[in-house]
Parts: sequence; C-alpha cells; structure tokens
Amino acid sequence: MIRIFPARTLLTFVGLWAVSCGSTPGTAATVRAGNGGIGKTTAWAPGEWHKESGRSGEARFRSPDGSAFMAVWGIADDGRSLRGYIRKIARDGGVTVTYAPTRRNWFVLSGYRNGRIFYSKVIRACGGIHHLAVEYRAADKRRMDPIVTRMSRSLSADC
Repeated sequence: MIRIFPARTLLTFVGLWAVSCGSTPGTAATVRAGNGGIGKTTAWAPGEWHKESGRSGEARFRSPDGSAFMAVWGIADDGRSLRGYIRKIARDGGVTVTYAPTRRNWFVLSGYRNGRIFYSKVIRACGGIHHLAVEYRAADKRRMDPIVTRMSRSLSADC
C-alpha cells in the first residue's frame, strides 16, 4: 500500500512542475552495467553536473560547486532479499535510515551519513541490481529534492 500525505503530494507536484518547466536542464547518464548480461542502468543527471571517473561499470557526476554527487551502476543479482540489501547498504555505508520503502522489485533508502543526506534507489531487473546513489548537504535539501526526485524516477534497467 502506498501512503500519500497531502503536504508531500503538494511538494512533489511543485518539484516536478519546476523540473518539467526546464528549471533544471539535464542529460541522461547511461552506463553499461557489468559484464554479466544485466543490461544498462540509466538515470538522468543535471546537464550542468560534471562527469567524473568512477569504477568500472559506474557513471559518476558532481554538482558544479562540488557539494553533491550522484553515481549510477549495476551489479549481478546475487539473489539476496531487498530488505537484506537495505541493511547491508545502511550498515556498510554508515547511514542512519529515515525512510526505506520496499516493494517487490525495488527499494529506496534515505537518511543521513556524516551529517549529509544520503539517498539510494535500487531496482531488480534483467538479472541485475541497478543502483542510483546521491549524497548532498542537508542545508541543500529544499533545492535538491526536485532534482533527486527526477533522478529517482528516471532510474531504469534496459534489458
């Protein structure tokens, strides 16, 4: 069951309206996700963000002022439960979790790490686990929310 709260609905609508009106131009960051036939992991990144070098099979971007980053990658699905995967990301990444909805083939993990906001969305598709991770200053939450929403909604796996 999805719960929608009126204030969140309004903020989401305003954020999506701002994005759709062109206030945050962007490009698609596409990366070949691993070698195991798991397709491509794709997500939108703001056009003014700078591409950085990342690990093999990873696309990484940094905001113009250097305060925020995003990474997109895919790995082979090892069959673990998504709830177990959330616990692993939170534990290994030192994330204090504030929000973690889980569905059959995806989850979102949001919280704080070292005083910064950490957001991750993971989808299970095409024999892979496809990731989007974003981290930014807590003070930038209002500005980053519509950007992170667009990134999150754009995450896909192309089999």
